[in-house]
Amino acid sequence: MFFNNLKLSFRLLLRNPFFSIINILGLAVGFAVFFLLWQYGKRELKSDRHWRDWERIARVGILWEWSDDDKNWESEKYGTTGPPLALQLIADFPELESFTRILYRPSFMKDLTGLEGSIIIAYEKPDHSEVRNLEDKVVMADANLFEFFSIPMVKGDPTRALGDGNSVVISSTIALKYFGHEEPLGKIISVNNQPHLITGVFNDLPHNTHLDFQLVLSNRSKNDYWATAFGPPRLTTYLKNKTNTDWKEFTSKVNQPEMIEKYYGPALRQFESKATNLIQPLNHVAFSQKWRGDYFNPKSETLLYIFQSVGLAVLVLGLVPGGLLNVVARALP
Repeated sequence: MFFNNLKLSFRLLLRNPFFSIINILGLAVGFAVFFLLWQYGKRELKSDRHWRDWERIARVGILWEWSDDDKNWESEKYGTTGPPLALQLIADFPELESFTRILYRPSFMKDLTGLEGSIIIAYEKPDHSEVRNLEDKVVMADANLFEFFSIPMVKGDPTRALGDGNSVVISSTIALKYFGHEEPLGKIISVNNQPHLITGVFNDLPHNTHLDFQLVLSNRSKNDYWATAFGPPRLTTYLKNKTNTDWKEFTSKVNQPEMIEKYYGPALRQFESKATNLIQPLNHVAFSQKWRGDYFNPKSETLLYIFQSVGLAVLVLGLVPGGLLNVVARALP
């Protein structure tokens, strides 16, 4: 029975080859476009949800407000904080488990990193030739960065890779760029003429994340400064709670008047301003408006839903051309 039906189907297709081709092509294009747009939208809408414990992670930002006459107020949102705020929050709120902080290259300053300006990476090969490049996607971070986000590492131990002040972890792309098929672990590279030991290689970060870096320097040599420095917000700070804490409730706690005074009191009086802590769940970060200090391009949830809708519409329209032509053909004498 099956083979008889199959033969009959082929005969019908061959009887009207033009209409058969239109039907098949329309359906094929419809399925292809639908699959690509739907899968792309679905993947991007899940940005940052692939990291372990993403439900328990949030970013800390600041809403800063100021006025010259106490009547007309201006404001700006920062996606970054001052260096010691994470330590203060961990000490004040027992529901928090850990934190990690990232300093992106455009915010590098001599006091925070020991580096400033453009970052030039150099490696001298065994034959004494040198690979030297200007690199943009460089960050300095706390030692627990890879463990905190569960970023997969190809080589090295995520719990120890950033344990020393002169250590650096590189992406797979950077490893290939500088070392080809050589073993990168244990190699010494120059970062603005300062030697750094490669202690790990991580998989290139996926597109559906707001994190964006290819070389990670350890902040261990600057730990004391990062713990006590008072200065403008430059570090991207992430918190992880012990359980699925309600981040809205936590936001209310960290914005109590006594907390604001403790964290920002001197600065508020000096600049006659106001401050509000912004606690942003991790899965919201990629879709937020671009705040000051952000070095990624936010995604549009609306646009991604439109992509999926367009894909579905093309799939439906892919069925139409052949159907319309068949109707026209049957109507002709």
